This record gives sequence, C-alpha cells and structure tokens, in this order.
Amino acid sequence: MDGKVFSKNYLTAIKGVVGFVIHSKSSDFYRKQYKVLSPSILGISSYDGFRNLPFLTKKTITDTSVYKRLYAPEDDIIIFTATSGTTGAPLVNARYWFDHPRVNEMVKKYGVKKAMLLLNPSAGMFSGTIYTSREKLTLCVGDVNMLQIAAQIIKEVEVNAIITTSTIIYHLNKELTKINFDKSKIKYLSIGAELTTRQYFDYIQAEFPSAYITYAFGATENSGALGYQCAKIIATGEPNIYHFKKEIFVEILDEEGRPVKMGEMGEIVITSLEKKAFPLIRYRTGDYASEIKEKCACGNERTFRLEGRANHDVLRVNGATLMTRLIENSLDDVRNYLEPGFQVIVQDVRVKNTIKTQLTLRVVPRAECGLSEPALTEAIRKAFLENLQVSGNKRLKELVEPGYFLEPKVELCKEWGQEGTKSIHIIDLRAKN
Repeated sequence: MDGKVFSKNYLTAIKGVVGFVIHSKSSDFYRKQYKVLSPSILGISSYDGFRNLPFLTKKTITDTSVYKRLYAPEDDIIIFTATSGTTGAPLVNARYWFDHPRVNEMVKKYGVKKAMLLLNPSAGMFSGTIYTSREKLTLCVGDVNMLQIAAQIIKEVEVNAIITTSTIIYHLNKELTKINFDKSKIKYLSIGAELTTRQYFDYIQAEFPSAYITYAFGATENSGALGYQCAKIIATGEPNIYHFKKEIFVEILDEEGRPVKMGEMGEIVITSLEKKAFPLIRYRTGDYASEIKEKCACGNERTFRLEGRANHDVLRVNGATLMTRLIENSLDDVRNYLEPGFQVIVQDVRVKNTIKTQLTLRVVPRAECGLSEPALTEAIRKAFLENLQVSGNKRLKELVEPGYFLEPKVELCKEWGQEGTKSIHIIDLRAKN
C-alpha cells in the first residue's frame, strides 16, 4: 500500500472509526484489544502507524459474546446474522441496517418483478435482500435443502431473478430441467458467497443465456458485500475479479503480516470505514486474493482477483501451494468430458518407513463423454499430473518424480451430492498435530 494513497483516501475515515470504538460507552472490546497502545492509538498518521494495530481474528470475536462487542444501542439492532460455519464455529453478528446493492438494478434496469432467494437464512445477504426488497419486488424464499420445491415455486410463481451461490444454481438447474422450466424467463442472476470456478461460470452462462449475471464477494462478519463487479468487469466474463467497496479498506498481506507486491497472492485483511454495530478493524478474513495493477476503465483504482478460502481453495502442502484456480486450469484438456466441479483430497500415506502425501482427484464424467472409463481416467490423471502448477513454475510431475508427492489418483464419481450452499474444492485429511 502506497503511503500517500493511504493518507489521501483512507486515513481520515480510519481515524474516525478507531476513535469511535475507543470512546464508545457501549463496548470496551477494542479498548481491551488496544490497551498496550493507548493513548497513541488515536494518533495514527500513516500506513506504518496503522500497521501497529493488532490483527483481529475470527476466534477473538467468537470468544466474546455478541452483546459485549456491540457498538450500538440494543434497541437499534434489526437482526442477528451468522457465518456459515464452513471454516469453524459460526460467528454471530448484529446489524442495524441492510443493503443489497443489486436490488434497485434488478427492478429498474432489468424489469425484475419476482425474485427467488436461495441462501443460508443466517447469512447477511439473505436478510439484507429481504430488507432492501420491501415494496420494490416480490420475494420468494426457497429452502436450499429442498430444491425440487424451490424449482416448482419458480415455475408457478413465474420468478425472473434468482439470488444464490454457484453451487446451488448448479443443483437447482437440474430440478428446473426436470420440470421443463423455460430458463429464458430468468432475466437476472445474482451469484455470490463463494469462489466461482470457470467450469461453473461457463455452465451458468450456457444454461441461462437470457440472464444478466453478476457475481459478488462478501462476508457476513462485515454485514454484507465486500467486493462488487462494475459493468466493465462483467463484460470481461471473469467471475472472480472485483473492486472492493469504498466503505472498506483492504490490505493484501503475506503470512508474516507484510504487504505483498502487486500481483502476488496474500490474505485479505479488511477494515470498515463506517461506524457499524461492530466495525471490523484489521480483520483477517481467511480469503486470498491478488491485486491487479491495471486501473479499471470505470475509474476504480483497486481491482482484485479472488483466489478463495484458506485450506478450501488455497492450501500449502510440502512447500507447494494447491489452488482451486490452478487445479481447474490443469484440467482444460479434458474439460469437455467432465461435469462442473472437482475435489482434491490431500492425505498422508505410509510407504515403508516414511509418510508420503497423496493427492486424489475426484470428478464427475459427463453422461456421454465418448471415452471408456480406463481411457478417461488416464487422460484426466495425465492432465492433472503434467499441467498442475504447484510451486513457482513447477508442475506436479516435477514434485512427484523426486518423491515429494506420490503419483496422483483419479476417482470417477457418479454425481455430486449437495452438501450445503458452497463447494469445498480442496479437502485436507492429513493428520493434525
């Protein structure tokens, strides 16, 4: 982060938020976090000074009752939301305002009158959509675990917009197909809450050709969206490129907490520039991204490529890094044979007196892929082994040959079962010490 840019664009707002939580009579949560820095905490004058503030982690928050970290009168709270629990204990948060930035666009620009909401009910975007939609459109709420019923509602009610995740839209589409729903009636899709792979992106585009499709990146901890796609990004057809909202200050940091260089991947650390019921200050999200140098044609100076969740989309293994995006890229040569989606299982295997790491790739073949099972399995294994970039410019094959990894395995699955609203692409089954 350039110090001049920080001072010009963010310093005043950050000092305001820090002063708000330090002087608050509602909670002493941050005073306890910053007690070793007081009173210098209020004298932040540069990015280097800001970096002296300790990181806020999910565990620190969940270890504290929601009422003891509430920076607003309890009577002002509209609803409590919670994270999905995908990465540990759910984090409960309070909200006294809501917003779904796309609702007005749906109604005014694309003529949406009826929308189906298919998200985890405790998610911030779920409540935000309901609140923002009042008196603007008719909202149908579906159960993500009963997609057959949701599909029937969509058909009978004549829904023309769907708000959900890429994983859910994949499974929902199968139910819509069974009942011969005319998918050209869907004018708008708002997809978010998880990393969207290129496979899912292409699938959604092909199955809903009449829909205007937007992708959002958010966090319930922050009470809503973090990143958005401008019209210029949407036109590029890239599902995981975003601008961060102006109400958020974003750092991209390495494992030591230092800013990474432009274009390098690091953890997203966010600071709210608004005085919320619980402002996040230097919160480690557990999501990874890299910043793109080019200034967007829309005028926004900061653009990011989302790489996904730590340990689910980005995993360090034996000095190498497994990434969902690079795993997907490695399968380009065999993509036409496969359904969207994949999983890589990482586990320890005893070989004589040593422990070796085994990668198992799980995929679902298309119904009529045109290859025998042995031929398809070998084609997938070869592509995965020879094309997967895992360390710098090295491919998986170069780490298998000296024995850092065992030869990868391939499992052909009949279909993907639906487990929750999000996909987990990398599953680490190694023994934890």
